[in-house]
Amino acid sequence: MRALVLEGANQPFELMDVPDPVAGPGEAVAKVYACGAGLTIQHVKAGRMTAKFPRIIGHEITAEIVEVGQGVTSLEVGDGVTSYYYINCGHCRRCLSGFEPLCENSGGNVGKDCDGGYAEYIKLPAHLFVKFPAGIDYKKHPAEMGVAMDALATPYKVLSRGRVQAGETVAVFGAGGGVGIHQVMMAKWARARVIAVDVAESKFDACREAGADAVINPAKVDAVEALMDLTDGQGVDVAIDYVSHTSTLETACKSLGHHGRMVTLGGAGESFNADSLAMLLKEQDLLGSRYVTRAELLATYDLIARGDVWPIVSDIRPLEEAEAVHELVEKGEITLIDIRDIRELEKEGRVENSVHIPRGMLEFWIDPNSQYFKEGKLNLEKEMVLFCAAGARSALAAKSLKDMGFEKVSHIEGGFGSMKQSGFKIK
Repeated sequence: MRALVLEGANQPFELMDVPDPVAGPGEAVAKVYACGAGLTIQHVKAGRMTAKFPRIIGHEITAEIVEVGQGVTSLEVGDGVTSYYYINCGHCRRCLSGFEPLCENSGGNVGKDCDGGYAEYIKLPAHLFVKFPAGIDYKKHPAEMGVAMDALATPYKVLSRGRVQAGETVAVFGAGGGVGIHQVMMAKWARARVIAVDVAESKFDACREAGADAVINPAKVDAVEALMDLTDGQGVDVAIDYVSHTSTLETACKSLGHHGRMVTLGGAGESFNADSLAMLLKEQDLLGSRYVTRAELLATYDLIARGDVWPIVSDIRPLEEAEAVHELVEKGEITLIDIRDIRELEKEGRVENSVHIPRGMLEFWIDPNSQYFKEGKLNLEKEMVLFCAAGARSALAAKSLKDMGFEKVSHIEGGFGSMKQSGFKIK
C-alpha cells in the first residue's frame, strides 16, 4: 500500500510503498477514505510532541473495515468506522467504567505511538475502531466525518463537563482555533449565549459565523471587564479555556459568576492563581477535560446524523499533497524563537526557519512600548515557541512574556539539544 512515512520530527513525508497490514488476533484492518491534518499531528511532525519514529501519523480518520482478525466479533467487513484516539486497554477498571481517556494501561495515541491514517489502510486493535451510527454517509462526506471525532466530539465533552444549560452565558478562550470554533458552534447548539475571546481579530468573522453573540480581543481591552460588562456585572456561567496559559486561566476564573464553572483543556500545563474566597462564596468549580469517552464520541455522531451540527473542513487535498498542507499550517501557526547567545549559534548552528532574539533583548524587542521595539520582526498574533540550549532559559523567558500579557507563548523542553536529536534541520 501507499503511505506517508515520517522518519523523524521536522522531516518531510516520504510517500512510499509499504507492506499491506494484516489483521492479527483481536485486530482489524480498514481502508482509509480520509484523514484530518489537525493541530495534534502538526505538533508531532514539528517535534513539539514526542512520537516513536518512523511513523505513519494521523488519527482523524474515516475508513471502512476490510479484514477482521481472529476473535473479533464487534466488527464486520463493510463497517464504516473512525478511530478512537487514545490507545486504551479496554479491560482496566476505568475502561470498564466508561472512562477510556483515563485508562490505567494507556499505550499512547493513534498516529503517534502506532501507525495512523496517512496511508491507504490502517490496522488497529478492533476495540479502537468506532462504528458510525446509522444515518452517517461517510462515503459522501469522508473528510467531515473524520475530523468530527476530535473537532466536534471534544467540544461535546466540554459541554458535559461544564454542565452547560440553555440560556447560560459561555465564554470561549481561544475561540478562533480549529476546536475553539467548533466549541462556539456546540455551545450555540446547547442554546447558550456565546462570547468568543481571541487575540486574532482575523478569526472574529468565523467566530460570528459559528454563532458567537459577541467577541473580545484581550490584547486591546481588559477581558475581565469586558466580560463583566457583557453580563451586566454578573459574570459568565461557564468559561472554556483552549489556550490554558496562566494569564487566560486566571482571566477565565475572574470572569465567573455565581455557580460558575471553568473548564480547561488547552494542555499547556501551567499553574495559576484562583481566588479561593470567590470560589467559596460563589460556589464555583474548576474543571479539567480530557479526550472524549467512547459513548460521548458516538453521541456526537448521533448529533451529526440528526443534522443538529456539522463539522468545518477548510480544505481537502490528496495524499500526495500532505507535505504542502503541513507546511502551510506550520508557517501560519508559530514563530520559532532562538534565545541563545550568538556565540552558541556560531558554535552549534541554527535551527532552520527560526528567528534569533538574544535572551537579554527578548522583552525589549517585542514590546511595542519599548524604545528598542523591532517593528515587523515578529507577527505577534502567532504563537511564539521559545528555545535555548537545554530548556531552562526558555522556560523562564516564556513565563516573562506571559506576565507581559502575551498569551500564545510556549517553549521546547530540552532546548536545542532535543530539537537536534528529533531531526530539526540545522544550518
